[in-house]
Amino acid sequence: MKQFKFVLVMIISIALVMLMASCKKSDSGSDTTGPNNPNTGSYGSGSLSFNTNSSTAGNSWNISGSFNPTGTGQTGSGVMSWYDASSNVAWVYAFLWRSSNDWDYAILELERTPSSNKVGTGTYSFASGTDNTATLIFIKGASSQTSTNGNYYMLESGTANITSYSSTGMKGNFSGAGMGISGSASGTPVQVSAGSFDVTFGTAYGTP
Repeated sequence: MKQFKFVLVMIISIALVMLMASCKKSDSGSDTTGPNNPNTGSYGSGSLSFNTNSSTAGNSWNISGSFNPTGTGQTGSGVMSWYDASSNVAWVYAFLWRSSNDWDYAILELERTPSSNKVGTGTYSFASGTDNTATLIFIKGASSQTSTNGNYYMLESGTANITSYSSTGMKGNFSGAGMGISGSASGTPVQVSAGSFDVTFGTAYGTP
């Protein structure tokens, strides 16, 4: 299970880097067409919050608003969210900016398998090997909004519940237990409680 989780962490991290790179590419004036280009849609907005039992992980996370990953938006805090119809995955990205080299961010992913099953209301497990899968990673004190060099955590058990879902957004709650992956958090257990999300989907990266 740990090997599976490590691979999943790497996939999500690479996806985040590619996401931000695509935004910078569109800012430069190239690749500015297509349904999934940042210049042709919104990024979503909303809120993501949760508590932990560790000061190293951040005892209280509460991020809201809309995060614009292009231009001066990269020095602000907020949330991006979208649903990808091609892979039946709903995403919530939440960023908290303190300075150019001090970021906290969290990524919540909700996925149903097989791919014919669309994401919707229901329960999603943070444990691996389930049909309705939830993933939560969060990083405290990263040097950028794409870096994984801070205190990196990932949930390994517990559930996320989508309590309301439509083509325009979703809301729900989550809780669980996990482990530090890197930094001074490596190997340290963490508990997450009172998690909630309430987001409006954007269209820049997916089709609601």
